[in-house]
Amino acid sequence: MIYGEGRGDMAAFLKAQPIEKGFKPGSLWRYSSGDSILAAFLLQEIYKGQDIRKIFKEKIFDPLEMKDWTWESDSAGTFSGPYYFYCSARDLAQIGQLLLGRGQYKKHEIFNSAFWKFMTTVPEAFKTARVDLKGNSVSGAHIWLNLPHVGGVPQSWPTVPSDAIAARGHWGQYLVVVPSLKAVIVRLGDTRDDSVSLDGLLPRVMPLLNGYKAKMPAKEEVTSMPAPPAVQDWDLTFSSNLMQLGAGFTAKSFCSCLFVTKNDESSCRNYASLKQVNPRLTVDFAAKKTKSSFFFLFGRQAEYLGPERGCVLR
Repeated sequence: MIYGEGRGDMAAFLKAQPIEKGFKPGSLWRYSSGDSILAAFLLQEIYKGQDIRKIFKEKIFDPLEMKDWTWESDSAGTFSGPYYFYCSARDLAQIGQLLLGRGQYKKHEIFNSAFWKFMTTVPEAFKTARVDLKGNSVSGAHIWLNLPHVGGVPQSWPTVPSDAIAARGHWGQYLVVVPSLKAVIVRLGDTRDDSVSLDGLLPRVMPLLNGYKAKMPAKEEVTSMPAPPAVQDWDLTFSSNLMQLGAGFTAKSFCSCLFVTKNDESSCRNYASLKQVNPRLTVDFAAKKTKSSFFFLFGRQAEYLGPERGCVLR
């Protein structure tokens, strides 16, 4: 979807996949980044003919006083819903302030109380029919919750107030909001070895917050986990091999690191590296393009299209 044959139009790639058989909408919970891509596509359909970045800027980011952000898309223009949103730590904290205000930021209402309730409510399917859950995490609507004893899932952060919510990025980016302590916690970084996990970070940060009282982790109630639902193997066929996927990842990551986040070339080569394989990376600074290949084969190219579009994988 991201680096293979779906890279040019991720929404079209997703829509071409077969529907999971035997389940009605809302009856099965599955961890799926593709859902966020389709949500982004539907949002763009609602505002068809308009500049979706301008909509976000006027309706959300300007009222939040965010100065430094880039949300990348594929070649078709569809936002990378779950991926490739770049901003400063301060601007990410502004999003945390919006969540702290339950949709209200200063005099601006960005979303209403009904949407806040939707975000922080556990889907019924999560409690009874879930697959592909990543660790001990309770799902809200595109946000992780800290509620205890939900469908047999232990509380994610037992030393943290249960009203905490969190967004977790790739390789160690975290946004945590604790309404009862009026606290917003932001962490940016690249720790793909899990050396700075949210589970390890929060117990160290919480004592620094005003009003926090140390407590022993609550004793978990023994509840049974529902048996995973019987899901049918999807009849999926993909044309990209691992070399092509690796080349796509490195070209895209190298481009975004250099031209969006503006890190130095050495750091970006390290950031775009893969443990399993070592691709050949080249950069054309004048054209703002990066290329990646393995033995001059399976090449992929990424191009920087400016501060609003960021890098696009070709």
